[in-house]
Amino acid sequence: MNYFLIKEFLTMLRVHHWLKNILVFLPLFLAHQFNFNSISDASFAFLSFCAVASLIYIINDIKDVKFDKLHATKSLRPIASGKISQLSLIFLIIILVCVAMALSLNLNIAFAQILFTYFCLALIYTYFLKKIIYLDLVILTFFYVIRIFAGGIAIDAVVTTWLITFSFFLFLSLAIIKRITEIQKYADHDLIQMGKSYTKKNLETLYALTKTSQGITLSILILYILIAAAELYSNNLYLLISVVILYLWFNRIVTATKQNDMKDDPIIFAIFDPMSYFSFFSIIFIFLLAI
Repeated sequence: MNYFLIKEFLTMLRVHHWLKNILVFLPLFLAHQFNFNSISDASFAFLSFCAVASLIYIINDIKDVKFDKLHATKSLRPIASGKISQLSLIFLIIILVCVAMALSLNLNIAFAQILFTYFCLALIYTYFLKKIIYLDLVILTFFYVIRIFAGGIAIDAVVTTWLITFSFFLFLSLAIIKRITEIQKYADHDLIQMGKSYTKKNLETLYALTKTSQGITLSILILYILIAAAELYSNNLYLLISVVILYLWFNRIVTATKQNDMKDDPIIFAIFDPMSYFSFFSIIFIFLLAI
């Protein structure tokens, strides 16, 4: 197998999107379960979600192959361009299914059930819910929350209501930003041809929803620090610094979106953005310092 074929396979698997699955480690970090078994189980959970996520991307590419062949850039995708043979595709799908099943069942039945639910919901979203305006944002948000909840199940850690609600509104704001980026990137007639339900007339509402969800996220974090954090952190008031950092990061994301610097998914943007790196590691350091 030559270098170029390997590159095509990695492109088809959307390996760079695997970084989103790091969320399964969040319950481990917040529960302070820094032991070998927990880290090992969380790693298996991470790999399980990577396999399922790649499987969903492949199914989505197969579904859209007729349209992708007519698109200027999407026609270059591995499946649309015919660079990946049908036999190789079938073999890869079988491998991904086997890996996901083996790893998830190795953890526990509850985790396997959540992973299967995630897969089914992703298929329903791909074929039906993706075009329902505003509901699609909620479903996208659930994909992130499910990862966090599954991470807790994998290591037998309690995922609190605080974490679920905070995560929901945080990722809702990012899901909205993702839609705004798409709307600003294309003209209305292109959006319609691509099967998108949003147009530029939705921008004002979406920006307002972004600010609202960000405000709720910050409020939940403040309430958690003042009410519940004292049980796990001896210096819980130090955590208030993280609120300021998160607020500044939200401003960074919104500003980048308004200036059309947001070219992709905001999470992918954050992964390659130095200021986002600084913000995330600063928050992690503050939480560790407060223990």
